[in-house]
Amino acid sequence: MAEIRWERNAVGVVLDLSERSRRRVVSEVARLSHFPELGMPAMGVFSGRRRLLVGPYSVVYEYDAAADVVSVIAIARGGPTFR
Repeated sequence: MAEIRWERNAVGVVLDLSERSRRRVVSEVARLSHFPELGMPAMGVFSGRRRLLVGPYSVVYEYDAAADVVSVIAIARGGPTFR
């Protein structure tokens, strides 16, 4: 089971979400501990990373298989930056 690490910027965004959205995002990110490659490859600025869609939000993360760690890098409403 992979460890989940939240980068400071991602934590700040999650704390600013409504409680309902926050719970949903945190719940979906928790699934990455069992299925770290669940998301799709990200493009653009985040090329080489993965993104998980949670409602209108894109969760950008990296998975280090050697260390078995998922690092949540950014969360934002979807848009061209994440495609």
